Amino acid sequence: MEVTRQNFKDTLKTVCSAVEEADFLAIDGEFSGISDGPNVSALTNGLDTPEQRYAKLKKSSSIDFLASQGFDFNKVFCNGIPYLNQDEEVQLREQSEERRNQQANGVGTPSFISPSSKGPAHVPEEHKDFINRVIGKVEALLTNSEKTLDLEPCTGFQRKLIYQTLNWKFSKGLHVETVETEKKERYIQVIKVDDEERKRREQQKREREQEELNDAVGFSRVIHAISKSGKLVVGHNMLLDVMHTIHQFYCPLPEVNPPTWRLIDKNNCHCSFFLQDLQDFKEVTMCVFPRLLDTKLMASTQPFKEMITNTSLAELEKQVKEAPFKSPQVETAEGFHSYDTAQEQLHEAGYDAYITGLCFISMANYLGSFLTPPKAYISAHSKVVEPFFNKLFLMRIIDIPYLNLTGPDLQPKRDHVLFVTFPKEWKTSDLYQLFSAFGNIQVSWLDDTSAFVSLSQTDQVQIAVNTSRYAESYRIQTYAEYIKGKQQDKEKLGQTPKSWGEDGWLKPHYTSASTAATFGYHKYTSGPEPTTSLFEVPEVW
Repeated sequence: MEVTRQNFKDTLKTVCSAVEEADFLAIDGEFSGISDGPNVSALTNGLDTPEQRYAKLKKSSSIDFLASQGFDFNKVFCNGIPYLNQDEEVQLREQSEERRNQQANGVGTPSFISPSSKGPAHVPEEHKDFINRVIGKVEALLTNSEKTLDLEPCTGFQRKLIYQTLNWKFSKGLHVETVETEKKERYIQVIKVDDEERKRREQQKREREQEELNDAVGFSRVIHAISKSGKLVVGHNMLLDVMHTIHQFYCPLPEVNPPTWRLIDKNNCHCSFFLQDLQDFKEVTMCVFPRLLDTKLMASTQPFKEMITNTSLAELEKQVKEAPFKSPQVETAEGFHSYDTAQEQLHEAGYDAYITGLCFISMANYLGSFLTPPKAYISAHSKVVEPFFNKLFLMRIIDIPYLNLTGPDLQPKRDHVLFVTFPKEWKTSDLYQLFSAFGNIQVSWLDDTSAFVSLSQTDQVQIAVNTSRYAESYRIQTYAEYIKGKQQDKEKLGQTPKSWGEDGWLKPHYTSASTAATFGYHKYTSGPEPTTSLFEVPEVW
Protein backbone atom coordinates (compact mmCIF):
# COMPACT_ATOMS: atom_id res chain seq x y z
CA MET A 1 0.00 0.00 0.00
CA GLU A 2 1.56 3.29 -1.11
CA VAL A 3 0.82 6.30 1.08
CA THR A 4 1.45 9.78 -0.32
CA ARG A 5 0.53 13.35 0.50
CA GLN A 6 -2.73 12.86 -1.40
CA ASN A 7 -4.07 9.87 0.58
CA PHE A 8 -2.21 10.24 3.91
CA LYS A 9 -5.15 11.71 5.84
CA ASP A 10 -7.50 9.00 4.58
CA THR A 11 -5.12 6.16 5.48
CA LEU A 12 -3.73 7.49 8.79
CA LYS A 13 -6.40 5.75 10.86
CA THR A 14 -5.66 2.45 9.08
CA VAL A 15 -1.93 2.86 9.69
CA CYS A 16 -2.36 3.66 13.39
CA SER A 17 -4.72 0.69 13.81
CA ALA A 18 -2.13 -1.57 12.18
CA VAL A 19 0.49 -0.29 14.64
CA GLU A 20 -1.76 -1.12 17.58
CA GLU A 21 -2.62 -4.60 16.29
CA ALA A 22 0.93 -5.61 15.32
CA ASP A 23 3.12 -7.99 17.35
CA PHE A 24 6.17 -6.10 16.11
CA LEU A 25 7.02 -3.49 13.47
CA ALA A 26 9.69 -3.75 10.76
CA ILE A 27 11.16 -0.54 9.36
CA ASP A 28 13.57 0.48 6.63
CA GLY A 29 14.54 4.03 5.69
CA GLU A 30 16.97 3.15 2.88
CA PHE A 31 19.97 4.49 4.78
CA SER A 32 21.78 1.26 5.67
CA GLY A 33 23.62 1.11 2.36
CA ILE A 34 25.36 4.45 2.83
CA SER A 35 28.29 2.63 4.41
CA ASP A 36 28.73 0.72 1.14
CA GLY A 37 29.12 3.84 -0.99
CA PRO A 38 32.20 5.45 -2.55
CA ASN A 39 32.99 7.44 0.60
CA VAL A 40 33.13 4.37 2.82
CA SER A 41 36.75 5.03 3.88
CA ALA A 42 35.81 8.50 5.10
CA LEU A 43 32.80 7.21 7.02
CA THR A 44 34.28 4.11 8.56
CA ASN A 45 37.46 2.97 10.24
CA GLY A 46 38.00 -0.47 11.67
CA LEU A 47 39.25 1.08 14.92
CA ASP A 48 36.54 3.69 15.41
CA THR A 49 35.08 4.00 18.89
CA PRO A 50 31.27 4.09 19.10
CA GLU A 51 31.52 7.84 19.77
CA GLN A 52 33.63 8.40 16.65
CA ARG A 53 31.33 6.33 14.46
CA TYR A 54 28.28 8.19 15.76
CA ALA A 55 29.98 11.55 14.99
CA LYS A 56 30.87 10.42 11.46
CA LEU A 57 27.41 9.10 10.66
CA LYS A 58 25.84 12.40 11.71
CA LYS A 59 27.66 13.97 8.76
CA SER A 60 26.76 11.30 6.24
CA SER A 61 24.45 11.91 3.31
CA SER A 62 22.05 9.43 1.76
CA ILE A 63 21.59 11.29 -1.53
CA ASP A 64 24.21 9.45 -3.59
CA PHE A 65 23.08 6.03 -2.38
CA LEU A 66 19.40 6.73 -2.99
CA ALA A 67 20.13 8.10 -6.45
CA SER A 68 22.15 5.00 -7.33
CA GLN A 69 19.15 2.84 -6.43
CA GLY A 70 16.80 4.74 -8.76
CA PHE A 71 15.07 6.71 -6.00
CA ASP A 72 12.43 9.06 -7.42
CA PHE A 73 13.26 12.46 -5.90
CA ASN A 74 10.57 14.20 -8.00
CA LYS A 75 7.99 11.99 -6.35
CA VAL A 76 9.20 13.07 -2.92
CA PHE A 77 8.77 16.75 -3.70
CA CYS A 78 5.42 16.30 -5.44
CA ASN A 79 3.85 13.60 -3.26
CA GLY A 80 5.95 13.49 -0.10
CA ILE A 81 4.17 13.65 3.26
CA PRO A 82 5.05 16.73 5.37
CA TYR A 83 6.30 16.38 8.94
CA LEU A 84 7.56 18.43 11.88
CA ASN A 85 9.96 17.53 14.66
CA GLN A 86 8.76 17.96 18.22
CA ASP A 87 10.22 21.42 18.78
CA GLU A 88 8.64 22.67 15.56
CA GLU A 89 5.29 21.15 16.48
CA VAL A 90 5.38 22.67 19.98
CA GLN A 91 6.34 26.06 18.55
CA LEU A 92 3.53 25.94 16.00
CA ARG A 93 0.93 24.99 18.60
CA GLU A 94 2.15 27.72 20.96
CA GLN A 95 1.89 30.31 18.18
CA SER A 96 -1.63 29.16 17.39
CA GLU A 97 -2.62 29.38 21.04
CA GLU A 98 -1.05 32.82 21.35
CA ARG A 99 -3.05 34.08 18.36
CA ARG A 100 -6.27 32.78 19.90
CA ASN A 101 -5.47 34.50 23.20
CA GLN A 102 -4.72 37.77 21.43
CA GLN A 103 -7.97 37.56 19.52
CA ALA A 104 -9.89 36.92 22.71
CA ASN A 105 -8.36 40.10 24.19
CA GLY A 106 -9.09 42.22 21.14
CA VAL A 107 -5.50 42.56 19.91
CA GLY A 108 -3.48 40.93 17.18
CA THR A 109 -5.36 39.96 14.02
CA PRO A 110 -8.81 38.65 14.98
CA SER A 111 -11.04 37.18 12.32
CA PHE A 112 -14.20 38.76 13.71
CA ILE A 113 -15.13 42.18 15.01
CA SER A 114 -15.69 42.58 18.74
CA PRO A 115 -16.23 45.70 20.89
CA SER A 116 -13.36 44.87 23.26
CA SER A 117 -10.62 47.06 21.71
CA LYS A 118 -9.76 50.02 23.93
CA GLY A 119 -8.43 52.42 21.31
CA PRO A 120 -7.53 52.98 17.68
CA ALA A 121 -4.51 51.20 16.21
CA HIS A 122 -1.50 53.32 15.31
CA VAL A 123 -1.36 53.67 11.52
CA PRO A 124 1.93 54.92 10.01
CA GLU A 125 1.58 58.05 7.88
CA GLU A 126 2.40 56.24 4.62
CA HIS A 127 -0.47 53.76 5.16
CA LYS A 128 -3.20 56.19 6.26
CA ASP A 129 -4.67 56.72 2.77
CA PHE A 130 -4.81 52.95 2.25
CA ILE A 131 -6.58 52.34 5.58
CA ASN A 132 -9.03 55.23 4.99
CA ARG A 133 -10.01 53.70 1.64
CA VAL A 134 -10.63 50.36 3.38
CA ILE A 135 -12.80 52.06 6.02
CA GLY A 136 -14.83 53.73 3.29
CA LYS A 137 -15.46 50.42 1.52
CA VAL A 138 -16.54 48.73 4.76
CA GLU A 139 -18.92 51.59 5.64
CA ALA A 140 -20.44 51.24 2.18
CA LEU A 141 -20.86 47.49 2.72
CA LEU A 142 -22.82 48.11 5.92
CA THR A 143 -25.28 50.40 4.14
CA ASN A 144 -25.87 48.45 0.93
CA SER A 145 -27.43 45.09 0.13
CA GLU A 146 -24.14 43.29 -0.50
CA LYS A 147 -23.12 40.62 2.01
CA THR A 148 -19.42 40.22 1.17
CA LEU A 149 -16.52 42.58 0.41
CA ASP A 150 -13.24 41.33 -1.06
CA LEU A 151 -10.42 43.81 -0.48
CA GLU A 152 -7.45 44.01 -2.84
CA PRO A 153 -4.39 41.82 -2.11
CA CYS A 154 -1.94 43.52 0.25
CA THR A 155 1.06 42.93 2.47
CA GLY A 156 1.01 41.12 5.80
CA PHE A 157 1.60 44.39 7.65
CA GLN A 158 -1.29 46.06 5.82
CA ARG A 159 -3.57 43.14 6.69
CA LYS A 160 -2.61 43.53 10.34
CA LEU A 161 -3.51 47.23 10.20
CA ILE A 162 -6.88 46.36 8.61
CA TYR A 163 -7.69 43.83 11.33
CA GLN A 164 -6.75 46.20 14.13
CA THR A 165 -8.58 49.18 12.61
CA LEU A 166 -11.82 47.31 11.87
CA ASN A 167 -11.69 45.71 15.32
CA TRP A 168 -11.62 49.17 16.89
CA LYS A 169 -13.96 51.09 14.56
CA PHE A 170 -16.79 48.62 14.02
CA SER A 171 -18.16 47.12 17.23
CA LYS A 172 -20.04 44.16 15.76
CA GLY A 173 -21.72 42.62 12.74
CA LEU A 174 -18.65 41.75 10.69
CA HIS A 175 -16.56 38.65 10.12
CA VAL A 176 -13.07 39.28 8.75
CA GLU A 177 -10.65 36.67 7.49
CA THR A 178 -7.69 36.24 5.18
CA VAL A 179 -8.21 34.31 1.94
CA GLU A 180 -5.53 32.96 -0.40
CA THR A 181 -5.92 32.90 -4.19
CA GLU A 182 -4.70 30.17 -6.53
CA LYS A 183 -1.70 32.41 -7.23
CA LYS A 184 -0.88 32.40 -3.50
CA GLU A 185 -1.88 36.05 -3.14
CA ARG A 186 -3.57 36.92 0.14
CA TYR A 187 -6.43 39.35 0.59
CA ILE A 188 -8.99 40.13 3.27
CA GLN A 189 -12.65 39.20 2.96
CA VAL A 190 -15.22 41.12 5.03
CA ILE A 191 -18.66 39.50 5.58
CA LYS A 192 -21.78 40.90 7.25
CA VAL A 193 -22.95 38.48 9.97
CA ASP A 194 -25.22 38.30 13.00
CA ASP A 195 -23.95 36.90 16.31
CA GLU A 196 -25.01 33.33 15.56
CA GLU A 197 -23.37 33.35 12.15
CA ARG A 198 -20.22 34.92 13.61
CA LYS A 199 -19.87 32.15 16.22
CA ARG A 200 -20.43 29.47 13.60
CA ARG A 201 -17.77 30.92 11.34
CA GLU A 202 -15.33 31.25 14.23
CA GLN A 203 -15.81 27.59 15.13
CA GLN A 204 -15.21 26.60 11.51
CA LYS A 205 -12.04 28.69 11.44
CA ARG A 206 -10.70 27.06 14.62
CA GLU A 207 -11.41 23.62 13.16
CA ARG A 208 -9.62 24.55 9.92
CA GLU A 209 -6.61 25.83 11.85
CA GLN A 210 -6.45 22.63 13.88
CA GLU A 211 -6.71 20.53 10.73
CA GLU A 212 -3.97 22.57 9.05
CA LEU A 213 -1.77 22.12 12.12
CA ASN A 214 -2.33 18.35 12.09
CA ASP A 215 -1.57 18.32 8.36
CA ALA A 216 1.72 20.10 9.07
CA VAL A 217 2.64 17.55 11.75
CA GLY A 218 1.98 14.94 9.05
CA PHE A 219 4.04 11.76 9.12
CA SER A 220 5.34 12.61 12.59
CA ARG A 221 1.99 11.31 13.85
CA VAL A 222 2.90 7.82 12.58
CA ILE A 223 6.28 7.93 14.35
CA HIS A 224 4.58 9.10 17.54
CA ALA A 225 2.07 6.25 17.27
CA ILE A 226 4.90 3.72 16.94
CA SER A 227 6.70 5.25 19.90
CA LYS A 228 3.57 5.34 22.05
CA SER A 229 2.82 1.69 21.27
CA GLY A 230 6.09 0.50 22.84
CA LYS A 231 6.14 -2.33 20.27
CA LEU A 232 9.36 -4.05 19.23
CA VAL A 233 10.82 -2.25 16.20
CA VAL A 234 12.94 -4.46 13.92
CA GLY A 235 15.41 -3.26 11.30
CA HIS A 236 18.44 -4.52 9.39
CA ASN A 237 21.73 -2.67 9.94
CA MET A 238 19.47 -0.02 11.36
CA LEU A 239 21.71 2.51 13.14
CA LEU A 240 21.33 5.14 10.41
CA ASP A 241 17.60 4.48 10.18
CA VAL A 242 17.28 5.20 13.90
CA MET A 243 19.56 8.25 13.76
CA HIS A 244 17.62 9.80 10.88
CA THR A 245 14.30 9.11 12.61
CA ILE A 246 15.45 10.77 15.84
CA HIS A 247 16.92 13.70 13.89
CA GLN A 248 13.89 14.32 11.70
CA PHE A 249 11.09 13.75 14.21
CA TYR A 250 12.55 14.44 17.67
CA CYS A 251 15.92 16.16 18.20
CA PRO A 252 18.52 17.59 15.80
CA LEU A 253 21.81 15.70 15.57
CA PRO A 254 24.30 18.55 15.00
CA GLU A 255 27.10 18.27 12.45
CA VAL A 256 29.45 20.44 14.50
CA ASN A 257 30.20 20.73 18.21
CA PRO A 258 26.86 21.80 19.72
CA PRO A 259 26.16 23.93 22.81
CA THR A 260 26.90 22.10 26.03
CA TRP A 261 23.37 21.90 27.40
CA ARG A 262 20.24 20.00 26.60
CA LEU A 263 17.01 19.00 28.28
CA ILE A 264 15.51 15.56 27.82
CA ASP A 265 12.00 14.90 29.09
CA LYS A 266 11.95 11.12 29.37
CA ASN A 267 8.25 10.99 30.29
CA ASN A 268 7.15 12.66 27.04
CA CYS A 269 10.08 11.67 24.78
CA HIS A 270 10.85 15.32 24.15
CA CYS A 271 14.21 17.04 24.09
CA SER A 272 15.09 20.68 23.72
CA PHE A 273 17.93 21.85 21.50
CA PHE A 274 20.69 19.51 20.32
CA LEU A 275 21.71 16.03 21.41
CA GLN A 276 25.25 16.75 22.51
CA ASP A 277 26.88 13.35 22.49
CA LEU A 278 26.37 9.63 22.09
CA GLN A 279 24.96 9.24 25.59
CA ASP A 280 22.25 11.82 24.86
CA PHE A 281 21.40 9.96 21.66
CA LYS A 282 21.09 6.68 23.55
CA GLU A 283 18.79 8.19 26.17
CA VAL A 284 16.43 9.74 23.64
CA THR A 285 16.43 6.64 21.44
CA MET A 286 15.40 4.45 24.37
CA CYS A 287 12.67 6.93 25.23
CA VAL A 288 11.32 6.97 21.67
CA PHE A 289 11.88 3.29 20.85
CA PRO A 290 12.19 1.27 24.07
CA ARG A 291 12.70 -2.02 22.18
CA LEU A 292 14.81 -2.26 19.04
CA LEU A 293 16.23 -5.33 17.32
CA ASP A 294 18.80 -5.38 14.51
CA THR A 295 18.54 -8.53 12.37
CA LYS A 296 22.05 -8.02 10.94
CA LEU A 297 23.48 -8.20 14.45
CA MET A 298 21.21 -11.13 15.31
CA ALA A 299 22.41 -13.05 12.24
CA SER A 300 26.04 -12.28 13.15
CA THR A 301 25.65 -13.73 16.67
CA GLN A 302 25.57 -17.24 18.10
CA PRO A 303 23.83 -19.51 17.36
CA PHE A 304 23.33 -18.04 13.87
CA LYS A 305 26.82 -16.92 12.88
CA GLU A 306 27.98 -20.47 12.14
CA MET A 307 25.02 -21.14 9.84
CA ILE A 308 24.65 -17.76 8.10
CA THR A 309 27.60 -16.99 5.86
CA ASN A 310 26.40 -13.66 4.46
CA THR A 311 24.38 -11.22 6.58
CA SER A 312 23.40 -8.77 3.84
CA LEU A 313 19.62 -8.50 3.80
CA ALA A 314 19.11 -10.14 0.40
CA GLU A 315 21.35 -13.10 1.23
CA LEU A 316 19.97 -13.46 4.75
CA GLU A 317 16.44 -13.69 3.39
CA LYS A 318 17.51 -16.54 1.09
CA GLN A 319 19.40 -18.44 3.81
CA VAL A 320 16.61 -18.40 6.39
CA LYS A 321 14.36 -20.12 3.85
CA GLU A 322 16.58 -23.18 4.08
CA ALA A 323 16.96 -25.78 6.86
CA PRO A 324 17.28 -25.61 9.79
CA PHE A 325 15.11 -22.50 9.41
CA LYS A 326 11.48 -22.45 8.31
CA SER A 327 9.86 -19.67 6.31
CA PRO A 328 6.74 -18.22 7.95
CA GLN A 329 3.44 -18.51 6.12
CA VAL A 330 2.27 -15.02 5.16
CA GLU A 331 -1.32 -14.04 4.40
CA THR A 332 -1.85 -10.59 2.95
CA ALA A 333 -4.85 -8.62 4.22
CA GLU A 334 -7.61 -8.10 1.70
CA GLY A 335 -7.19 -4.97 -0.35
CA PHE A 336 -3.47 -4.64 0.30
CA HIS A 337 -0.60 -5.16 -2.12
CA SER A 338 1.40 -8.35 -1.60
CA TYR A 339 5.18 -8.62 -2.04
CA ASP A 340 6.58 -11.64 -3.84
CA THR A 341 10.02 -12.60 -2.53
CA ALA A 342 10.63 -14.59 -5.72
CA GLN A 343 10.80 -11.24 -7.52
CA GLU A 344 13.30 -9.18 -5.57
CA GLN A 345 12.50 -5.51 -5.06
CA LEU A 346 15.59 -4.69 -2.99
CA HIS A 347 16.14 -1.10 -1.88
CA GLU A 348 12.44 -0.39 -2.12
CA ALA A 349 11.90 0.51 1.52
CA GLY A 350 8.57 -1.30 1.92
CA TYR A 351 9.96 -4.52 0.47
CA ASP A 352 13.15 -4.35 2.54
CA ALA A 353 11.12 -3.83 5.72
CA TYR A 354 8.90 -6.77 4.74
CA ILE A 355 11.77 -9.25 4.28
CA THR A 356 13.46 -7.89 7.42
CA GLY A 357 10.35 -8.93 9.32
CA LEU A 358 10.41 -12.38 7.67
CA CYS A 359 14.07 -12.86 8.63
CA PHE A 360 13.33 -11.95 12.23
CA ILE A 361 10.43 -14.40 12.45
CA SER A 362 12.50 -17.26 10.98
CA MET A 363 15.44 -16.65 13.31
CA ALA A 364 13.24 -16.12 16.37
CA ASN A 365 11.34 -19.35 15.69
CA TYR A 366 14.63 -21.21 15.35
CA LEU A 367 15.48 -20.14 18.89
CA GLY A 368 12.45 -22.13 20.04
CA SER A 369 14.48 -25.29 19.38
CA PHE A 370 16.66 -24.37 22.38
CA LEU A 371 13.71 -24.72 24.76
CA THR A 372 12.53 -27.88 26.49
CA PRO A 373 10.11 -28.83 25.17
CA PRO A 374 10.90 -27.10 21.85
CA LYS A 375 8.50 -24.42 20.59
CA ALA A 376 7.75 -23.92 16.90
CA TYR A 377 6.70 -20.29 17.29
CA ILE A 378 8.44 -17.58 19.32
CA SER A 379 6.63 -14.26 19.72
CA ALA A 380 8.23 -10.84 19.74
CA HIS A 381 7.41 -10.64 23.46
CA SER A 382 9.34 -13.78 24.36
CA LYS A 383 12.28 -13.73 26.75
CA VAL A 384 14.09 -15.84 24.19
CA VAL A 385 14.73 -12.84 21.91
CA GLU A 386 15.57 -10.35 24.66
CA PRO A 387 19.38 -10.81 24.41
CA PHE A 388 19.21 -9.14 21.01
CA PHE A 389 17.24 -6.07 22.17
CA ASN A 390 18.68 -2.55 21.93
CA LYS A 391 21.99 -3.42 20.31
CA LEU A 392 22.62 -1.93 16.88
CA PHE A 393 25.13 -3.37 14.43
CA LEU A 394 28.32 -1.33 13.90
CA MET A 395 29.66 -1.94 10.43
CA ARG A 396 33.37 -2.61 9.89
CA ILE A 397 34.60 -2.07 13.44
CA ILE A 398 37.03 -4.86 14.19
CA ASP A 399 36.40 -5.41 17.90
CA ILE A 400 33.16 -3.55 18.75
CA PRO A 401 30.37 -5.30 16.81
CA TYR A 402 27.44 -3.32 18.21
CA LEU A 403 26.31 -0.10 19.86
CA ASN A 404 24.70 -0.87 23.21
CA LEU A 405 21.78 1.52 23.76
CA THR A 406 21.06 0.48 27.35
CA GLY A 407 24.52 0.23 28.87
CA PRO A 408 28.23 0.87 28.39
CA ASP A 409 29.74 -0.16 25.09
CA LEU A 410 32.44 -2.78 24.73
CA GLN A 411 35.83 -1.35 25.65
CA PRO A 412 38.67 -3.31 24.04
CA LYS A 413 42.06 -2.10 25.23
CA ARG A 414 43.68 -2.21 21.81
CA ASP A 415 47.12 -2.57 23.37
CA HIS A 416 48.52 -3.64 20.00
CA VAL A 417 47.43 -0.44 18.21
CA LEU A 418 49.65 2.59 17.56
CA PHE A 419 48.65 6.11 16.52
CA VAL A 420 51.06 7.48 13.93
CA THR A 421 51.33 11.02 12.54
CA PHE A 422 53.47 11.74 9.46
CA PRO A 423 53.90 14.10 6.48
CA LYS A 424 51.04 14.50 4.03
CA GLU A 425 53.12 13.01 1.23
CA TRP A 426 53.36 9.61 2.90
CA LYS A 427 51.56 6.61 1.45
CA THR A 428 50.64 3.21 2.86
CA SER A 429 53.89 1.81 1.50
CA ASP A 430 55.85 4.29 3.63
CA LEU A 431 54.12 3.01 6.77
CA TYR A 432 54.85 -0.58 5.83
CA GLN A 433 58.49 0.40 5.34
CA LEU A 434 58.61 2.19 8.71
CA PHE A 435 57.29 -0.89 10.53
CA SER A 436 59.05 -3.50 8.39
CA ALA A 437 60.95 -4.83 11.43
CA PHE A 438 57.71 -5.64 13.27
CA GLY A 439 56.24 -8.30 10.99
CA ASN A 440 52.65 -8.20 9.73
CA ILE A 441 50.82 -4.93 10.37
CA GLN A 442 47.41 -3.48 9.53
CA VAL A 443 47.03 0.18 8.54
CA SER A 444 43.78 2.09 9.17
CA TRP A 445 43.93 5.62 7.76
CA LEU A 446 42.37 8.47 9.74
CA ASP A 447 43.22 11.42 7.47
CA ASP A 448 46.06 12.61 5.21
CA THR A 449 48.57 12.84 8.05
CA SER A 450 47.57 10.16 10.58
CA ALA A 451 46.67 6.49 10.81
CA PHE A 452 46.33 3.60 13.22
CA VAL A 453 48.87 0.82 12.83
CA SER A 454 48.03 -2.55 14.40
CA LEU A 455 50.96 -4.78 15.31
CA SER A 456 50.74 -8.55 15.49
CA GLN A 457 52.63 -8.68 18.82
CA THR A 458 51.62 -6.48 21.76
CA ASP A 459 55.07 -6.70 23.36
CA GLN A 460 56.51 -4.83 20.36
CA VAL A 461 54.42 -1.70 20.98
CA GLN A 462 56.82 0.04 23.35
CA ILE A 463 59.77 -0.77 21.12
CA ALA A 464 57.98 0.91 18.20
CA VAL A 465 57.15 3.96 20.32
CA ASN A 466 60.78 4.27 21.40
CA THR A 467 61.97 4.29 17.78
CA SER A 468 60.13 7.56 17.16
CA ARG A 469 61.45 9.36 20.19
CA TYR A 470 64.08 11.26 18.20
CA ALA A 471 62.31 11.22 14.81
CA GLU A 472 61.51 14.58 13.23
CA SER A 473 59.11 13.65 10.44
CA TYR A 474 56.78 11.26 12.27
CA ARG A 475 55.50 10.47 15.75
CA ILE A 476 54.24 7.22 17.27
CA GLN A 477 51.94 7.01 20.31
CA THR A 478 50.16 4.16 22.05
CA TYR A 479 46.42 3.94 21.55
CA ALA A 480 45.85 4.84 25.22
CA GLU A 481 47.95 8.01 24.80
CA TYR A 482 45.94 8.91 21.69
CA ILE A 483 42.60 8.54 23.49
CA LYS A 484 43.84 10.56 26.48
CA GLY A 485 45.04 13.32 24.17
CA LYS A 486 41.64 13.51 22.45
CA GLN A 487 39.95 13.92 25.81
CA GLN A 488 42.36 16.69 26.84
CA ASP A 489 41.58 18.51 23.59
CA LYS A 490 37.87 18.34 24.43
CA GLU A 491 38.47 19.75 27.89
CA LYS A 492 40.48 22.65 26.41
CA LEU A 493 37.45 23.47 24.23
CA GLY A 494 35.31 23.68 27.36
CA GLN A 495 33.43 20.44 26.86
CA THR A 496 32.34 18.47 29.90
CA PRO A 497 35.31 16.60 31.40
CA LYS A 498 34.89 12.85 31.65
CA SER A 499 36.53 10.13 33.68
CA TRP A 500 39.19 7.91 32.14
CA GLY A 501 40.40 4.48 33.15
CA GLU A 502 44.00 3.37 33.50
CA ASP A 503 43.84 1.75 30.08
CA GLY A 504 43.00 5.05 28.38
CA TRP A 505 39.33 4.20 27.83
CA LEU A 506 36.43 6.32 28.93
CA LYS A 507 34.86 5.11 32.14
CA PRO A 508 31.13 4.54 31.52
CA HIS A 509 28.92 6.96 33.44
CA TYR A 510 26.02 4.55 33.77
CA THR A 511 24.71 3.81 37.24
CA SER A 512 23.79 0.29 36.21
CA ALA A 513 26.10 -2.47 37.33
CA SER A 514 25.39 -4.42 34.16
CA THR A 515 28.15 -4.98 31.64
CA ALA A 516 28.00 -4.75 27.88
CA ALA A 517 29.64 -8.06 27.19
CA THR A 518 29.48 -9.91 23.94
CA PHE A 519 26.42 -12.11 23.94
CA GLY A 520 25.49 -15.44 22.50
CA TYR A 521 22.88 -18.13 22.84
CA HIS A 522 22.99 -21.44 24.70
CA LYS A 523 20.57 -24.31 25.17
CA TYR A 524 18.16 -24.22 28.10
CA THR A 525 16.85 -27.43 29.63
CA SER A 526 14.27 -26.39 32.17
CA GLY A 527 10.97 -24.55 32.00
CA PRO A 528 8.92 -23.52 28.99
CA GLU A 529 10.90 -20.31 28.60
CA PRO A 530 13.75 -18.74 30.54
CA THR A 531 12.54 -16.12 32.98
CA THR A 532 15.81 -14.22 33.41
CA SER A 533 18.30 -12.55 31.09
CA LEU A 534 19.89 -14.92 28.60
CA PHE A 535 23.25 -13.18 28.40
CA GLU A 536 26.34 -15.33 28.22
CA VAL A 537 29.90 -14.11 27.79
CA PRO A 538 31.86 -16.18 25.25
CA GLU A 539 35.55 -15.35 25.01
CA VAL A 540 35.41 -14.54 21.30
CA TRP A 541 32.68 -12.78 19.31
